Amino acid sequence: MPLTEQDNQKRQDSVICGVGSNEDTRLKLKSAGISLLESGVVPGITGALLNEGKLSNVNVACLLFELRPEIPDARAVVAIMEAITKLDPQLHLDLTPLYQDAEKIETQLKTMTQQTSELNTSLRPSPYA
Repeated sequence: MPLTEQDNQKRQDSVICGVGSNEDTRLKLKSAGISLLESGVVPGITGALLNEGKLSNVNVACLLFELRPEIPDARAVVAIMEAITKLDPQLHLDLTPLYQDAEKIETQLKTMTQQTSELNTSLRPSPYA
């Protein structure tokens, strides 16, 4: 499925949401500027860890980011890493290489989308053939 400008804007506007196993964790997520998931289900191992944290009163946090599985989204990795550094201010990570890789991947995706669009246009059958 081709990447559209609307897809690009939606990806850039996407927000990371957090889920915490207890009130302490939720407060920490909020203080880091991470919005909390209002409602929903967290499946799999992540959901099991959150549930175990709730039952044991252990701080467990999970970060969620909306993705379209058919489109690689390198910015999601950058956004998640930024959120992690907000959660732990003592963690000093240079995210510059991730930003650069994300830009390269987005440029490649844009180029491939344009090439695919051009190829599809040139392969349309002629009504006179």
